[in-house]
Amino acid sequence: MALDADVIVVGGAVAGLAVANALGHVGVRTLVIEKGPERDNSTRGDILHPPTLRFLARWGVLEELHRDGALPMRHIAVSHQHLGRVATYDVPSQGDGPAGRSLAVPHDRIEAVMKGCAARWPSVSIERAMAVDLERDERGRVCGARARTGDQERVFRAPLVVGCDGMNSMVRRRLGIDVEQHRYGHRLVFGTAEGPTDPPAAMHFHLSDRVVLVANRPRSMMRVAIRFEPGEGRYLIRQPDPLLHDFVRERVPPLDSVRFLGSDVHVYPIVRQLA
Repeated sequence: MALDADVIVVGGAVAGLAVANALGHVGVRTLVIEKGPERDNSTRGDILHPPTLRFLARWGVLEELHRDGALPMRHIAVSHQHLGRVATYDVPSQGDGPAGRSLAVPHDRIEAVMKGCAARWPSVSIERAMAVDLERDERGRVCGARARTGDQERVFRAPLVVGCDGMNSMVRRRLGIDVEQHRYGHRLVFGTAEGPTDPPAAMHFHLSDRVVLVANRPRSMMRVAIRFEPGEGRYLIRQPDPLLHDFVRERVPPLDSVRFLGSDVHVYPIVRQLA
């Protein structure tokens, strides 16, 4: 039976691309099956911390992230709606070199840079297709994956298949691995704004009747996260411009001069999964 790779990675987001870079770094023949770039990255993480950056540095990804415009984070601040700035903390570097300081990088750029680095390893190939099932041999052992492109289906074979295909993982379901979902009582609403912040390059927690987090992003952008309880704020989310934006400005006066980006608002339920 001819093999297409030593390892098949199902899913080409950050987890799958990390596996591909790690294996490519040591010359393992790796095939990544990824359905494509169409995903909502609005609520995905965009802060990379030093333990992660040290791995990325080994694979050449960290250098590319800096070239792409990643923003080193230097401060944590806390302010109150009526009392103003309560505290500002400088975040010390955790070691020498570029891996010592947390980076802010929009999630779509993290994926794009990691994908570009993975594709440069001679032993890594990336197949744009939808993985629809696992392939098994006569003993019932997984020996590959079935993937569909358009109306055509193809079997890719490898002795090891790694599932990195997210919360609703096909790989996990086909293997019969059950998952318990535990939903938290609150949810987060994310918006995007543009303009200067004080301090710059910071995660700034603003306290009022709730917590509003303002996290800097590269190129004078920022991400604004607001906590809502169940059923709260629905009318604000339906008309973010101007209702939600005015709601935020009232609680975070320093944002009065920034420009919110239209209706770029996303709701993020908080879920903990246990396999």
